[in-house]
Amino acid sequence: MASIIELIKNIRNARLGKDVRENIASAIEQTYEDAAKQDNANMEVVQARGTFDTLNKRLNNSDASKADKNEITTLNNTFENLIRNESNSRKEAYINLQNQINGLANGSPLISNSISEMTDTTRVYLLTTNGHWYWYNGNEWTDGGVYQSSGTADNSIIPSLTSFIKEQKNSFDVNGFIADKYWATPNELRDGTYCYYFPTPVKLKPKTTYYFYDIMFYYNFCWLSNESKTSYIKLIDAVNNNTFTTDSENIYLYITLREMLNDGLLIAEDDFSPILTKNSEYVLKNKEFYCGNNKQFKKLKDAVEYAGQFSNATLYVDSGEYDLVEEYGAEFLNNNNVKGLELKNGLKVIFMAKTKVKFHYTGTNAFIKREFSPFNTGKYGGSLENCVIECSNCRYCVHDERGGSLDSYVNTFKQCEFYIDNSKNEDWNYQEMSVAGGFGLDGIIRYENCVFDKPSYYHQNADDSQTQSKCDVYFINNVVNKGNFHVNSGHSSMPISKFFACGNITKSEIPSTGENTNVKSYLFNNAIL
Repeated sequence: MASIIELIKNIRNARLGKDVRENIASAIEQTYEDAAKQDNANMEVVQARGTFDTLNKRLNNSDASKADKNEITTLNNTFENLIRNESNSRKEAYINLQNQINGLANGSPLISNSISEMTDTTRVYLLTTNGHWYWYNGNEWTDGGVYQSSGTADNSIIPSLTSFIKEQKNSFDVNGFIADKYWATPNELRDGTYCYYFPTPVKLKPKTTYYFYDIMFYYNFCWLSNESKTSYIKLIDAVNNNTFTTDSENIYLYITLREMLNDGLLIAEDDFSPILTKNSEYVLKNKEFYCGNNKQFKKLKDAVEYAGQFSNATLYVDSGEYDLVEEYGAEFLNNNNVKGLELKNGLKVIFMAKTKVKFHYTGTNAFIKREFSPFNTGKYGGSLENCVIECSNCRYCVHDERGGSLDSYVNTFKQCEFYIDNSKNEDWNYQEMSVAGGFGLDGIIRYENCVFDKPSYYHQNADDSQTQSKCDVYFINNVVNKGNFHVNSGHSSMPISKFFACGNITKSEIPSTGENTNVKSYLFNNAIL
Protein backbone atom coordinates (compact mmCIF):
# COMPACT_ATOMS: atom_id res chain seq x y z
CA MET A 1 0.00 0.00 0.00
CA ALA A 2 1.31 3.59 -0.74
CA SER A 3 2.69 5.69 2.09
CA ILE A 4 0.73 8.53 3.63
CA ILE A 5 2.92 11.08 1.83
CA GLU A 6 2.12 9.64 -1.58
CA LEU A 7 -1.57 9.57 -0.79
CA ILE A 8 -1.59 13.23 0.25
CA LYS A 9 0.24 14.12 -3.00
CA ASN A 10 -2.37 12.27 -5.02
CA ILE A 11 -5.14 14.17 -3.28
CA ARG A 12 -3.63 17.47 -4.21
CA ASN A 13 -2.92 16.59 -7.82
CA ALA A 14 -6.09 14.63 -8.65
CA ARG A 15 -8.32 16.21 -11.29
CA LEU A 16 -11.44 14.07 -10.96
CA GLY A 17 -13.74 14.02 -7.91
CA LYS A 18 -13.78 10.25 -7.67
CA ASP A 19 -9.99 10.13 -7.56
CA VAL A 20 -9.93 12.72 -4.81
CA ARG A 21 -12.50 10.74 -2.71
CA GLU A 22 -10.61 7.45 -3.10
CA ASN A 23 -7.26 8.99 -2.15
CA ILE A 24 -8.79 10.65 0.94
CA ALA A 25 -10.21 7.36 2.14
CA SER A 26 -6.95 5.51 1.50
CA ALA A 27 -5.01 8.18 3.32
CA ILE A 28 -7.20 7.92 6.37
CA GLU A 29 -6.90 4.14 6.45
CA GLN A 30 -3.14 4.36 6.12
CA THR A 31 -2.98 6.86 8.93
CA TYR A 32 -4.86 4.46 11.32
CA GLU A 33 -2.66 1.58 10.26
CA ASP A 34 0.58 3.49 10.76
CA ALA A 35 -0.57 4.67 14.14
CA ALA A 36 -1.41 1.14 15.27
CA LYS A 37 1.96 -0.17 14.21
CA GLN A 38 3.57 2.53 16.27
CA ASP A 39 1.55 1.52 19.38
CA ASN A 40 -0.70 4.57 19.32
CA ALA A 41 -3.35 3.44 21.85
CA ASN A 42 -5.62 6.35 21.22
CA MET A 43 -5.94 5.53 17.58
CA GLU A 44 -6.61 1.84 18.40
CA VAL A 45 -9.36 2.86 20.83
CA VAL A 46 -10.93 5.11 18.24
CA GLN A 47 -11.00 2.23 15.77
CA ALA A 48 -12.32 -0.20 18.38
CA ARG A 49 -15.30 1.93 19.47
CA GLY A 50 -16.59 1.85 15.86
CA THR A 51 -19.90 3.73 15.50
CA PHE A 52 -20.35 4.28 19.25
CA ASP A 53 -19.38 7.54 20.97
CA THR A 54 -17.19 5.72 23.45
CA LEU A 55 -15.56 2.32 23.74
CA ASN A 56 -17.53 1.72 26.99
CA LYS A 57 -20.87 2.01 25.14
CA ARG A 58 -19.58 -0.42 22.53
CA LEU A 59 -18.62 -2.90 25.28
CA ASN A 60 -21.94 -2.44 27.17
CA ASN A 61 -23.85 -3.14 23.98
CA SER A 62 -21.83 -6.29 23.42
CA ASP A 63 -22.56 -7.45 27.02
CA ALA A 64 -26.27 -6.75 26.56
CA SER A 65 -26.39 -8.84 23.41
CA LYS A 66 -24.69 -11.69 25.22
CA ALA A 67 -27.21 -11.30 28.12
CA ASP A 68 -30.13 -11.46 25.68
CA LYS A 69 -28.75 -14.63 24.19
CA ASN A 70 -28.23 -16.12 27.66
CA GLU A 71 -31.81 -15.18 28.72
CA ILE A 72 -33.26 -16.75 25.61
CA THR A 73 -31.27 -19.90 26.30
CA THR A 74 -32.51 -19.90 29.92
CA LEU A 75 -36.15 -19.41 28.87
CA ASN A 76 -35.85 -22.18 26.32
CA ASN A 77 -34.48 -24.50 28.98
CA THR A 78 -37.26 -23.49 31.41
CA PHE A 79 -39.96 -24.08 28.82
CA GLU A 80 -38.49 -27.47 27.97
CA ASN A 81 -38.44 -28.33 31.68
CA LEU A 82 -42.09 -27.26 32.06
CA ILE A 83 -43.11 -29.48 29.17
CA ARG A 84 -41.07 -32.33 30.61
CA ASN A 85 -42.57 -31.82 34.11
CA GLU A 86 -46.14 -31.57 32.76
CA SER A 87 -45.65 -34.81 30.87
CA ASN A 88 -44.26 -36.48 33.98
CA SER A 89 -47.18 -35.11 36.05
CA ARG A 90 -49.74 -36.46 33.60
CA LYS A 91 -47.94 -39.77 33.49
CA GLU A 92 -47.89 -39.90 37.30
CA ALA A 93 -51.60 -39.01 37.48
CA TYR A 94 -52.37 -41.76 35.00
CA ILE A 95 -50.31 -44.23 37.01
CA ASN A 96 -52.12 -43.16 40.20
CA LEU A 97 -55.52 -43.57 38.52
CA GLN A 98 -54.54 -46.97 37.18
CA ASN A 99 -53.39 -47.94 40.65
CA GLN A 100 -56.79 -46.98 42.07
CA ILE A 101 -58.52 -49.10 39.42
CA ASN A 102 -56.20 -51.97 40.16
CA GLY A 103 -56.83 -51.45 43.87
CA LEU A 104 -60.56 -51.69 43.36
CA ALA A 105 -60.14 -54.73 41.15
CA ASN A 106 -58.08 -56.40 43.86
CA GLY A 107 -61.11 -56.44 46.15
CA SER A 108 -62.53 -54.41 49.01
CA PRO A 109 -60.73 -51.21 50.05
CA LEU A 110 -58.25 -51.24 52.91
CA ILE A 111 -59.66 -50.12 56.25
CA SER A 112 -58.13 -47.12 57.99
CA ASN A 113 -58.99 -45.24 61.18
CA SER A 114 -57.34 -42.00 60.00
CA ILE A 115 -55.85 -40.48 56.86
CA SER A 116 -52.38 -40.62 58.37
CA GLU A 117 -52.64 -44.43 58.46
CA MET A 118 -53.14 -44.58 54.67
CA THR A 119 -49.69 -45.60 53.45
CA ASP A 120 -50.20 -47.63 50.27
CA THR A 121 -50.80 -45.05 47.51
CA THR A 122 -51.74 -47.78 45.05
CA ARG A 123 -54.83 -48.81 46.99
CA VAL A 124 -58.21 -47.37 47.94
CA TYR A 125 -58.97 -46.90 51.65
CA LEU A 126 -62.23 -46.85 53.61
CA LEU A 127 -62.12 -44.37 56.48
CA THR A 128 -64.02 -45.76 59.48
CA THR A 129 -64.83 -42.37 60.99
CA ASN A 130 -67.11 -41.23 58.14
CA GLY A 131 -67.64 -44.26 55.88
CA HIS A 132 -66.00 -42.51 52.89
CA TRP A 133 -63.48 -44.03 50.48
CA TYR A 134 -60.19 -42.28 49.62
CA TRP A 135 -57.77 -42.47 46.71
CA TYR A 136 -54.32 -40.93 46.22
CA ASN A 137 -54.16 -38.26 43.49
CA GLY A 138 -50.34 -38.03 43.41
CA ASN A 139 -50.06 -35.37 46.10
CA GLU A 140 -52.67 -36.15 48.74
CA TRP A 141 -55.54 -38.46 49.68
CA THR A 142 -58.83 -37.44 48.03
CA ASP A 143 -62.32 -38.06 49.48
CA GLY A 144 -64.36 -40.17 47.02
CA GLY A 145 -67.66 -39.94 48.94
CA VAL A 146 -69.75 -42.53 50.76
CA TYR A 147 -68.62 -46.09 50.06
CA GLN A 148 -71.22 -48.83 49.37
CA SER A 149 -69.69 -52.22 48.77
CA SER A 150 -72.90 -54.27 48.62
CA GLY A 151 -75.36 -51.87 46.94
CA THR A 152 -78.61 -50.67 48.44
CA ALA A 153 -80.10 -53.21 50.81
CA ASP A 154 -83.71 -54.33 50.50
CA ASN A 155 -86.16 -52.12 52.41
CA SER A 156 -83.43 -49.56 53.13
CA ILE A 157 -85.00 -46.72 51.12
CA ILE A 158 -87.78 -44.98 53.01
CA PRO A 159 -90.13 -42.25 51.73
CA SER A 160 -88.39 -39.49 53.69
CA LEU A 161 -85.20 -40.16 51.67
CA THR A 162 -86.94 -39.70 48.33
CA SER A 163 -88.42 -36.76 46.44
CA PHE A 164 -91.08 -38.83 44.65
CA ILE A 165 -92.90 -40.77 47.40
CA LYS A 166 -94.97 -39.25 50.15
CA GLU A 167 -95.89 -41.54 52.99
CA GLN A 168 -99.48 -41.54 54.22
CA LYS A 169 -100.94 -43.22 57.27
CA ASN A 170 -104.33 -44.74 57.90
CA SER A 171 -106.78 -42.63 59.79
CA PHE A 172 -107.55 -45.59 62.08
CA ASP A 173 -106.45 -49.08 63.09
CA VAL A 174 -107.24 -51.38 60.16
CA ASN A 175 -107.43 -54.33 62.53
CA GLY A 176 -110.42 -52.83 64.31
CA PHE A 177 -113.13 -53.87 61.84
CA ILE A 178 -115.92 -56.24 62.95
CA ALA A 179 -117.54 -58.74 60.59
CA ASP A 180 -121.18 -59.29 59.62
CA LYS A 181 -122.66 -55.94 60.66
CA TYR A 182 -123.14 -52.62 58.86
CA TRP A 183 -124.13 -49.04 59.63
CA ALA A 184 -127.77 -48.68 58.51
CA THR A 185 -127.44 -45.10 59.83
CA PRO A 186 -124.97 -43.56 62.28
CA ASN A 187 -127.53 -44.41 64.97
CA GLU A 188 -128.26 -48.03 63.93
CA LEU A 189 -126.23 -51.21 63.35
CA ARG A 190 -127.74 -54.16 61.49
CA ASP A 191 -126.68 -57.75 60.86
CA GLY A 192 -125.39 -58.54 57.38
CA THR A 193 -123.16 -61.11 55.73
CA TYR A 194 -119.91 -60.31 53.91
CA CYS A 195 -119.61 -56.83 55.34
CA TYR A 196 -117.38 -55.23 57.97
CA TYR A 197 -117.92 -52.14 60.05
CA PHE A 198 -115.65 -49.94 62.11
CA PRO A 199 -117.22 -49.51 65.58
CA THR A 200 -116.23 -45.90 66.21
CA PRO A 201 -116.42 -42.97 63.81
CA VAL A 202 -113.25 -41.53 62.33
CA LYS A 203 -112.91 -37.84 63.04
CA LEU A 204 -111.78 -35.95 59.95
CA LYS A 205 -110.71 -32.37 59.43
CA PRO A 206 -113.38 -29.80 58.51
CA LYS A 207 -113.38 -28.41 54.96
CA THR A 208 -110.71 -30.86 53.83
CA THR A 209 -110.57 -33.03 50.70
CA TYR A 210 -109.95 -36.76 51.17
CA TYR A 211 -109.03 -39.51 48.71
CA PHE A 212 -110.04 -43.19 48.70
CA TYR A 213 -107.27 -45.64 47.85
CA ASP A 214 -107.82 -49.23 46.71
CA ILE A 215 -110.58 -50.19 49.12
CA MET A 216 -114.07 -51.66 49.01
CA PHE A 217 -116.46 -49.18 50.62
CA TYR A 218 -120.07 -50.15 51.08
CA TYR A 219 -121.08 -46.65 50.06
CA ASN A 220 -124.77 -46.98 50.93
CA PHE A 221 -123.76 -47.77 54.50
CA CYS A 222 -121.02 -45.20 55.03
CA TRP A 223 -121.99 -41.87 56.56
CA LEU A 224 -120.65 -38.40 57.26
CA SER A 225 -122.23 -37.13 60.48
CA ASN A 226 -121.99 -34.35 63.01
CA GLU A 227 -120.83 -35.19 66.51
CA SER A 228 -124.33 -35.59 67.95
CA LYS A 229 -125.48 -37.73 64.96
CA THR A 230 -128.47 -35.45 64.39
CA SER A 231 -127.23 -34.52 60.92
CA TYR A 232 -125.72 -36.98 58.47
CA ILE A 233 -125.42 -37.76 54.77
CA LYS A 234 -124.52 -40.89 52.80
CA LEU A 235 -120.93 -41.00 51.71
CA ILE A 236 -122.07 -41.94 48.19
CA ASP A 237 -123.75 -38.56 47.93
CA ALA A 238 -120.52 -36.74 48.81
CA VAL A 239 -118.11 -38.64 46.56
CA ASN A 240 -116.89 -37.16 43.29
CA ASN A 241 -114.04 -38.71 41.29
CA ASN A 242 -112.64 -40.76 44.17
CA THR A 243 -112.69 -37.80 46.54
CA PHE A 244 -114.98 -36.04 48.96
CA THR A 245 -114.68 -32.78 50.89
CA THR A 246 -115.93 -32.39 54.43
CA ASP A 247 -118.01 -29.40 55.47
CA SER A 248 -117.63 -27.56 58.75
CA GLU A 249 -120.00 -29.85 60.72
CA ASN A 250 -120.27 -33.37 59.26
CA ILE A 251 -116.74 -34.54 59.93
CA TYR A 252 -117.35 -37.92 61.60
CA LEU A 253 -117.06 -40.84 59.18
CA TYR A 254 -118.94 -44.09 59.90
CA ILE A 255 -117.49 -46.87 57.75
CA THR A 256 -118.83 -50.15 56.35
CA LEU A 257 -116.68 -52.22 53.96
CA ARG A 258 -117.69 -54.83 51.39
CA GLU A 259 -114.35 -56.59 51.84
CA MET A 260 -111.91 -56.67 54.70
CA LEU A 261 -108.73 -54.65 54.35
CA ASN A 262 -105.38 -56.34 54.78
CA ASP A 263 -103.14 -53.42 55.67
CA GLY A 264 -103.66 -51.04 52.76
CA LEU A 265 -104.38 -47.34 52.96
CA LEU A 266 -108.02 -46.40 53.32
CA ILE A 267 -108.20 -42.60 53.41
CA ALA A 268 -105.57 -39.97 52.68
CA GLU A 269 -105.69 -36.22 52.55
CA ASP A 270 -105.65 -35.01 48.98
CA ASP A 271 -102.04 -33.79 48.93
CA PHE A 272 -100.38 -37.10 47.99
CA SER A 273 -98.03 -37.72 45.06
CA PRO A 274 -98.03 -40.68 44.89
CA ILE A 275 -99.41 -42.84 47.72
CA LEU A 276 -97.28 -45.30 49.66
CA THR A 277 -99.34 -47.64 51.81
CA LYS A 278 -98.32 -49.71 54.79
CA ASN A 279 -97.74 -52.74 52.60
CA SER A 280 -95.65 -50.74 50.11
CA GLU A 281 -98.25 -50.51 47.36
CA TYR A 282 -96.91 -47.59 45.39
CA VAL A 283 -96.86 -46.93 41.67
CA LEU A 284 -93.51 -46.63 39.93
CA LYS A 285 -92.33 -47.09 36.38
CA ASN A 286 -92.68 -50.06 34.03
CA LYS A 287 -90.56 -53.10 34.89
CA GLU A 288 -90.09 -56.72 33.85
CA PHE A 289 -89.83 -59.61 36.28
CA TYR A 290 -89.22 -63.35 35.95
CA CYS A 291 -90.45 -66.38 37.87
CA GLY A 292 -89.09 -69.92 37.64
CA ASN A 293 -86.58 -72.37 39.11
CA ASN A 294 -83.58 -70.35 37.96
CA LYS A 295 -85.17 -66.88 37.99
CA GLN A 296 -85.28 -64.03 40.47
CA PHE A 297 -88.53 -65.40 41.97
CA LYS A 298 -89.07 -69.09 42.64
CA LYS A 299 -92.64 -68.78 43.95
CA LEU A 300 -95.48 -67.41 41.84
CA LYS A 301 -96.99 -65.86 44.98
CA ASP A 302 -93.86 -63.81 45.69
CA ALA A 303 -93.49 -62.75 42.07
CA VAL A 304 -97.09 -61.53 41.66
CA GLU A 305 -97.09 -59.70 45.00
CA TYR A 306 -93.83 -57.90 44.22
CA ALA A 307 -94.47 -57.11 40.55
CA GLY A 308 -97.93 -55.78 41.39
CA GLN A 309 -96.34 -52.84 43.19
CA PHE A 310 -95.26 -51.34 39.87
CA SER A 311 -97.29 -49.65 37.17
CA ASN A 312 -97.84 -51.77 34.03
CA ALA A 313 -95.19 -54.33 34.96
CA THR A 314 -94.79 -57.59 33.05
CA LEU A 315 -94.15 -60.90 34.82
CA TYR A 316 -92.84 -63.83 32.76
CA VAL A 317 -93.48 -67.25 34.33
CA ASP A 318 -91.54 -70.36 33.28
CA SER A 319 -93.30 -73.63 32.43
CA GLY A 320 -94.20 -75.88 35.33
CA GLU A 321 -96.75 -76.33 38.11
CA TYR A 322 -97.21 -73.70 40.80
CA ASP A 323 -99.09 -75.02 43.84
CA LEU A 324 -100.50 -72.12 45.86
CA VAL A 325 -101.34 -74.36 48.83
CA GLU A 326 -97.63 -75.16 49.09
CA GLU A 327 -96.56 -71.58 48.48
CA TYR A 328 -98.87 -70.13 51.12
CA GLY A 329 -98.48 -73.11 53.45
CA ALA A 330 -101.35 -75.27 54.67
CA GLU A 331 -100.94 -74.12 58.27
CA PHE A 332 -100.94 -70.47 57.22
CA LEU A 333 -104.15 -70.95 55.22
CA ASN A 334 -105.84 -72.69 58.14
CA ASN A 335 -105.09 -69.76 60.46
CA ASN A 336 -105.26 -66.67 58.23
CA ASN A 337 -107.97 -65.08 56.12
CA VAL A 338 -106.44 -64.34 52.71
CA LYS A 339 -108.12 -64.06 49.32
CA GLY A 340 -105.39 -65.09 46.90
CA LEU A 341 -103.16 -63.33 44.37
CA GLU A 342 -104.15 -59.90 43.10
CA LEU A 343 -103.85 -58.57 39.55
CA LYS A 344 -103.55 -54.80 39.89
CA ASN A 345 -101.81 -51.68 38.56
CA GLY A 346 -101.94 -53.11 35.04
CA LEU A 347 -99.79 -56.15 35.90
CA LYS A 348 -99.43 -58.47 32.89
CA VAL A 349 -98.62 -62.10 33.77
CA ILE A 350 -97.45 -64.19 30.81
CA PHE A 351 -97.06 -67.95 31.36
CA MET A 352 -94.95 -70.18 29.15
CA ALA A 353 -96.56 -73.23 27.52
CA LYS A 354 -97.78 -76.10 29.72
CA THR A 355 -97.95 -74.00 32.88
CA LYS A 356 -100.51 -74.81 35.57
CA VAL A 357 -101.54 -72.96 38.73
CA LYS A 358 -103.14 -75.25 41.33
CA PHE A 359 -105.06 -74.65 44.54
CA HIS A 360 -106.63 -77.76 46.09
CA TYR A 361 -107.53 -76.84 49.66
CA THR A 362 -108.23 -79.62 52.18
CA GLY A 363 -108.23 -77.52 55.34
CA THR A 364 -111.08 -76.36 57.56
CA ASN A 365 -110.89 -72.56 57.33
CA ALA A 366 -114.37 -71.53 56.14
CA PHE A 367 -113.08 -68.13 55.03
CA ILE A 368 -110.66 -69.75 52.58
CA LYS A 369 -113.42 -71.97 51.18
CA ARG A 370 -115.75 -69.00 50.81
CA GLU A 371 -113.44 -66.12 49.83
CA PHE A 372 -110.17 -67.48 48.38
CA SER A 373 -109.62 -67.48 44.61
CA PRO A 374 -106.22 -68.16 43.01
CA PHE A 375 -106.51 -64.82 41.22
CA ASN A 376 -108.41 -61.66 42.14
CA THR A 377 -108.52 -58.35 40.31
CA GLY A 378 -107.56 -55.05 41.91
CA LYS A 379 -107.11 -51.39 41.16
CA TYR A 380 -106.50 -50.55 37.47
CA GLY A 381 -106.76 -54.25 36.60
CA GLY A 382 -104.36 -56.79 35.13
CA SER A 383 -104.09 -59.71 32.73
CA LEU A 384 -103.29 -63.42 32.47
CA GLU A 385 -102.02 -65.23 29.36
CA ASN A 386 -101.46 -68.94 28.63
CA CYS A 387 -102.42 -70.14 32.09
CA VAL A 388 -104.27 -73.28 33.24
CA ILE A 389 -105.95 -72.74 36.62
CA GLU A 390 -107.11 -75.82 38.47
CA CYS A 391 -108.68 -75.51 41.93
CA SER A 392 -111.14 -76.98 44.43
CA ASN A 393 -112.82 -75.99 47.70
CA CYS A 394 -112.48 -72.26 47.09
CA ARG A 395 -114.57 -69.43 45.63
CA TYR A 396 -113.64 -69.21 41.90
CA CYS A 397 -110.66 -69.64 39.63
CA VAL A 398 -110.74 -65.88 39.11
CA HIS A 399 -112.74 -63.47 41.24
CA ASP A 400 -113.13 -60.33 39.15
CA GLU A 401 -114.99 -58.34 41.77
CA ARG A 402 -114.77 -54.57 41.24
CA GLY A 403 -118.21 -53.63 42.58
CA GLY A 404 -118.03 -50.26 44.29
CA SER A 405 -114.57 -49.44 42.88
CA LEU A 406 -114.14 -45.97 41.41
CA ASP A 407 -111.04 -46.48 39.25
CA SER A 408 -111.07 -47.19 35.52
CA TYR A 409 -109.60 -50.60 34.79
CA VAL A 410 -108.89 -53.22 32.12
CA ASN A 411 -108.90 -56.97 32.90
CA THR A 412 -107.77 -59.32 30.13
CA PHE A 413 -107.58 -63.13 30.00
CA LYS A 414 -106.12 -64.82 26.90
CA GLN A 415 -105.52 -68.52 26.15
CA CYS A 416 -106.46 -69.50 29.71
CA GLU A 417 -108.28 -72.57 31.02
CA PHE A 418 -110.41 -72.53 34.15
CA TYR A 419 -111.26 -75.73 36.06
CA ILE A 420 -112.93 -75.83 39.49
CA ASP A 421 -114.46 -78.55 41.66
CA ASN A 422 -116.59 -77.32 44.56
CA SER A 423 -118.68 -80.47 44.95
CA LYS A 424 -117.45 -80.87 48.53
CA ASN A 425 -117.38 -77.19 49.47
CA GLU A 426 -120.22 -76.70 51.97
CA ASP A 427 -119.12 -73.17 52.93
CA TRP A 428 -119.78 -71.52 49.55
CA ASN A 429 -123.25 -71.31 48.05
CA TYR A 430 -122.26 -70.54 44.43
CA GLN A 431 -120.38 -73.71 43.66
CA GLU A 432 -120.73 -73.89 39.90
CA MET A 433 -118.74 -70.86 38.75
CA SER A 434 -115.36 -70.80 37.00
CA VAL A 435 -115.05 -67.02 37.06
CA ALA A 436 -117.38 -64.37 38.38
CA GLY A 437 -117.45 -60.80 39.61
CA GLY A 438 -119.18 -57.45 39.77
CA PHE A 439 -118.81 -54.33 37.67
CA GLY A 440 -116.76 -51.38 38.84
CA LEU A 441 -117.50 -47.81 37.88
CA ASP A 442 -115.82 -47.95 34.47
CA GLY A 443 -114.13 -51.13 33.25
CA ILE A 444 -113.22 -53.22 30.23
CA ILE A 445 -113.24 -57.02 30.62
CA ARG A 446 -111.91 -59.34 27.92
CA TYR A 447 -111.86 -63.14 27.60
CA GLU A 448 -110.25 -64.45 24.40
CA ASN A 449 -109.58 -68.09 23.36
CA CYS A 450 -110.28 -69.43 26.84
CA VAL A 451 -111.84 -72.68 28.12
CA PHE A 452 -114.38 -72.80 30.99
CA ASP A 453 -115.49 -76.09 32.58
CA LYS A 454 -118.24 -74.35 34.60
CA PRO A 455 -120.59 -71.41 34.01
CA SER A 456 -119.37 -67.84 34.54
CA TYR A 457 -121.27 -64.79 35.62
CA TYR A 458 -120.85 -61.00 35.78
CA HIS A 459 -123.37 -58.75 37.44
CA GLN A 460 -124.29 -55.36 38.80
CA ASN A 461 -127.07 -55.75 41.35
CA ALA A 462 -129.58 -53.07 42.24
CA ASP A 463 -128.31 -52.83 45.81
CA ASP A 464 -124.65 -52.44 44.87
CA SER A 465 -123.09 -49.34 46.33
CA GLN A 466 -121.95 -47.71 43.09
CA THR A 467 -125.13 -47.43 41.02
CA GLN A 468 -123.33 -45.69 38.15
CA SER A 469 -121.14 -48.71 37.42
CA LYS A 470 -120.89 -49.84 33.81
CA CYS A 471 -118.49 -51.97 31.81
CA ASP A 472 -117.79 -53.29 28.35
CA VAL A 473 -117.44 -57.09 28.36
CA TYR A 474 -115.80 -58.88 25.41
CA PHE A 475 -116.22 -62.68 25.14
CA ILE A 476 -114.42 -63.83 21.99
CA ASN A 477 -113.68 -67.35 20.62
CA ASN A 478 -114.12 -69.16 23.94
CA VAL A 479 -115.40 -72.64 24.87
CA VAL A 480 -117.81 -73.25 27.78
CA ASN A 481 -118.13 -76.96 28.61
CA LYS A 482 -121.00 -76.57 31.04
CA GLY A 483 -123.58 -73.84 31.43
CA ASN A 484 -123.12 -70.38 30.00
CA PHE A 485 -121.31 -67.06 30.20
CA HIS A 486 -123.87 -64.63 31.58
CA VAL A 487 -123.84 -60.84 32.07
CA ASN A 488 -126.51 -59.15 34.16
CA SER A 489 -127.22 -55.60 35.29
CA GLY A 490 -130.12 -55.67 37.67
CA HIS A 491 -131.48 -52.12 37.82
CA SER A 492 -133.12 -49.96 35.16
CA SER A 493 -131.57 -46.72 36.45
CA MET A 494 -127.99 -47.90 35.83
CA PRO A 495 -125.95 -46.80 32.81
CA ILE A 496 -126.04 -49.23 29.93
CA SER A 497 -123.20 -51.77 29.89
CA LYS A 498 -122.22 -53.56 26.67
CA PHE A 499 -121.70 -57.28 26.10
CA PHE A 500 -119.89 -58.40 22.93
CA ALA A 501 -119.90 -62.17 22.30
CA CYS A 502 -118.54 -63.59 19.07
CA GLY A 503 -117.31 -67.00 17.87
CA ASN A 504 -117.97 -68.83 21.14
CA ILE A 505 -118.94 -72.50 21.56
CA THR A 506 -121.08 -73.76 24.45
CA LYS A 507 -122.78 -77.07 25.27
CA SER A 508 -126.12 -75.78 26.53
CA GLU A 509 -126.87 -72.16 25.68
CA ILE A 510 -125.21 -69.23 23.97
CA PRO A 511 -123.78 -66.30 25.99
CA SER A 512 -126.63 -64.16 27.29
CA THR A 513 -127.81 -61.29 29.45
CA GLY A 514 -130.45 -61.26 32.13
CA GLU A 515 -134.02 -60.20 31.44
CA ASN A 516 -134.96 -56.50 31.78
CA THR A 517 -131.40 -55.40 32.42
CA ASN A 518 -129.39 -52.43 31.26
CA VAL A 519 -126.98 -54.52 29.19
CA LYS A 520 -126.80 -54.03 25.46
CA SER A 521 -125.85 -57.32 23.78
CA TYR A 522 -123.94 -57.78 20.53
CA LEU A 523 -123.99 -61.52 19.78
CA PHE A 524 -122.47 -62.94 16.57
CA ASN A 525 -121.55 -66.44 15.32
CA ASN A 526 -121.97 -68.23 18.64
CA ALA A 527 -122.81 -71.95 18.54
CA ILE A 528 -124.14 -74.73 20.74
CA LEU A 529 -122.62 -78.19 20.33
